[in-house]
Amino acid sequence: MVSCTLDSNLQKLFQDFIFYIIHNKGYSNNTKISYENDLCDFFSFFFKHFDCEINTKIISNINHKEIRYWLSDMHDKGIQSTSVARKLSTIRTFYRWLEKFHNMKNESIYIVSTPKLKETLPKAVDNLDIKKIIDVVGHNFSGWVYQRNIALIMLMYGCGLRISETLNLTLKDWKSISDNTMIITGKGNKQRMILLLPIIIQSVENYIDNITYKLSDNDLIFKGQKGGNLSSAVVQKTIRNIRKALNLDESVNPNSFRH
Repeated sequence: MVSCTLDSNLQKLFQDFIFYIIHNKGYSNNTKISYENDLCDFFSFFFKHFDCEINTKIISNINHKEIRYWLSDMHDKGIQSTSVARKLSTIRTFYRWLEKFHNMKNESIYIVSTPKLKETLPKAVDNLDIKKIIDVVGHNFSGWVYQRNIALIMLMYGCGLRISETLNLTLKDWKSISDNTMIITGKGNKQRMILLLPIIIQSVENYIDNITYKLSDNDLIFKGQKGGNLSSAVVQKTIRNIRKALNLDESVNPNSFRH
């Protein structure tokens, strides 16, 4: 048990962190369990390594060589690179939380490289997942921003659009829809015709009707909260948050909606 390896102060921080990811970040119970297990493994390793109870001073001073030793130990035990990378990501999240809320900083955790992973084809999002995604996409947003996110997901999932193709749509492009079809310019300026289901058209129209910024024909449709053009980084972050909240496979990304 992790409580046997930590002093009372660090045990309290551990519990506060778990409370934070559930109640402030909205992570699922499965994600919470994964975070608990990853942190317990980390603490247990260094409990054995230092042969003493782990406290805040120790975790603040763990150096990059010791972290590499921890990663190497997992590799020697046959733990897959994807699991090692996830555990390292969990520990980095914990350290970022410590730095943000408790002024405890340790740069060593960021120096160590994430294990290289084999490239995999994007995993397609199935029908059950897309329903869940639409249900949770509004958890942190409301009004036109919520409607924007729904419209984005509908276009990427329902029309197979790339994230760049979706974000490059202008109001003029949208007005050019004829017989529920629209011409999209993709990679290499190649054009293709896409079919838009009524539910997709309605989702985008709802967003356009409610956005608080005035759009002219040459304006890009999708806007950020402050009125600038929406960036792909914001969309990617939204998908990451959805993935964590629903404990979806780590391969789920904006490109997954196309597949």
